[in-house]
Amino acid sequence: MKKMNEKETVAKLLAEHTVKHVFFAACGGSIAAMYPAKYMLEKESKTLTIHWQNAREFCTAHSAALGKDSVVIVTSQQGNTPETVDAARVAKEAGAAVIAFSYAEQPPLFEYADYCLDYSYGPDLIPSQKKECRVVRLSMELLHQLEGWDKYDDAMESFAMYDAMIEKAKEKCLPEAERFAAGCKDEKLIYTLASGSVWSSAYIETHCILMEMQWKNSACIHCGEFFHGPLEITDKDACFLLMMGTGATRVMDERMAAFLPRYAEKIYTIDTEALGILELRESVREFFAPLLATAICGVFNTHLEAATGHSMKLRRYMWKVQY
Repeated sequence: MKKMNEKETVAKLLAEHTVKHVFFAACGGSIAAMYPAKYMLEKESKTLTIHWQNAREFCTAHSAALGKDSVVIVTSQQGNTPETVDAARVAKEAGAAVIAFSYAEQPPLFEYADYCLDYSYGPDLIPSQKKECRVVRLSMELLHQLEGWDKYDDAMESFAMYDAMIEKAKEKCLPEAERFAAGCKDEKLIYTLASGSVWSSAYIETHCILMEMQWKNSACIHCGEFFHGPLEITDKDACFLLMMGTGATRVMDERMAAFLPRYAEKIYTIDTEALGILELRESVREFFAPLLATAICGVFNTHLEAATGHSMKLRRYMWKVQY
């Protein structure tokens, strides 16, 4: 099946389907990578209802709204995640349009897809072509073609500036990345904190890196929820990685940044405003903040891997035992 760009995909989708409901379904880092798009559509769309679910839960307990006026967006690195392939099949059987993302050439996932898109992955990846970026861009294109989104031009201009911004941010974050690696290499438990669109970056860091790839205990805590229970774990021995976004939800991140130094000593920060997000168009910055934060996490994690000597490729159970 021919792979298309975002504009072609949305034009073909809207020519062939009515779209009232958008579903995002995947597992692990892939479902988290689609959260920025989900956040953007929920905040900006006036006509669409948005659903975001783990792929297995989508298969077993999806909304009754799933049907002919739905589009289901699924992602899988190699396109062979069983739960995500099943989600695509369930969507197809319900009469929904299916858009699938994978970096593999002809993965099983594409068998159930109406529209197929790839993305940049590996050591030579292009930042603006990563999975989370392409899903956001697709969602922005959908919003524009369906509703005439008034921030579309700002969004496309920001994408044109994105790769250069990321390269500068990676250089700028190096001192904090080195401090994080040195300070956290022997930590047994690391809390990640974020809010708004950047919450997904904290989720990926906790689940896919610290727990899966470094075998460290971790918990992802929403900054808005921290002060409703979790704050009681704060002391000089607790370790925190705070990710700060921009826009309307930043007030929650700033509250965290003000509170933690009063009682904690091990605090590391990824601040998207300090790292260059303010270079992008103000109307859409918050939708790019998680893309920047996730990219910077990659720098932090490369340093952490070197400091711990624990390879990111090492697994005990994943792909090795029945589960």
